Amino acid sequence: MFPLFAAAAFNRGADGAGLLLSAAGLGAVVAAAILVLRKNLPENIAACLAFVGFSALWVMSRTESWALGLTCAAILGCSASIVSVTNQSKIQQSIPDGFHGRVMGLWIMMRIGSTALGTIIYGLLSDITSLRHTSTAVAIFGMLAVVGIVKLSRDRAEDRTTR
Repeated sequence: MFPLFAAAAFNRGADGAGLLLSAAGLGAVVAAAILVLRKNLPENIAACLAFVGFSALWVMSRTESWALGLTCAAILGCSASIVSVTNQSKIQQSIPDGFHGRVMGLWIMMRIGSTALGTIIYGLLSDITSLRHTSTAVAIFGMLAVVGIVKLSRDRAEDRTTR
């Protein structure tokens, strides 16, 4: 969606799209450095950074500042990378040894399919409303979903400890 952001939200062309993608790439490099330098991340890091990523999307959808947009793209790249790596690691640690190939193959297919489907839906909603309105709605929905998932997982953990 960065090329669309560059054109529609920031009135920049292909150079702007390249800079947004580069900022996201820089964020991913920072994420890799964090993961390498800090072996033990907090248990709830994925949820926290998912919330941060959706917050960055919300700010990016509301601002007209190019510098702030680039910063948000970098935050999105960093948070998405760490969330993805930590979730994939949790999945790999939780499945029996004989199922890694099958489960990770399914994981990859779900990521590819959901990215494509999400982009189509995002684009259609942006055409119906606007990029800024759609991005705001996605960001708010994402933040609420993260809060709901964290609450649900805490409730389940409490249920397990009381049994």
